Amino acid sequence: MRFRGTALAALLLCLPAVSPVARAEGINPEVLKGTVLSIGQAHSRQKASSEGTATFLDVNYIHIFLNGGVSYKHYDDHVSNAYVGVGLSGLVQLQYGHGTEGSLTRVRTDINVSRMIDFFTNRKQNRYNQSFGSRLTFSFAGEEYHDEPRFDNFQAGVGLIF
Repeated sequence: MRFRGTALAALLLCLPAVSPVARAEGINPEVLKGTVLSIGQAHSRQKASSEGTATFLDVNYIHIFLNGGVSYKHYDDHVSNAYVGVGLSGLVQLQYGHGTEGSLTRVRTDINVSRMIDFFTNRKQNRYNQSFGSRLTFSFAGEEYHDEPRFDNFQAGVGLIF
């Protein structure tokens, strides 16, 4: 499948390039993990799909190179999924999931500007004393359903990281 191959190639090229950075001494491990709660819209990638647009609610846990989560989408039908995957923190995540419409593959990114600055500058903030603005996260994902291609979608949402 085209989507899965592209995602796997991007992940494999990304991980060796950044793994020495993640192992460098002194990097605050708190910037490499967290739980993201996000809400947004999922848009069908199939032009002829009757599914159109859905609202989604998603919870995703990130721990350095491992991640997992659950999501709920409301089209005309209700679609629920659970995921596990690998990646580099929230920057790029390749996930495999299973849910009400069968198995699927997902590529996801969670962009939190405050944590990205912390990662690259090695700044350490107190994670228990963060403002709303420093928790604000933008989430993007693309999903490909193996059994039900009419649910293939691209998601964009906003959330908070804890």
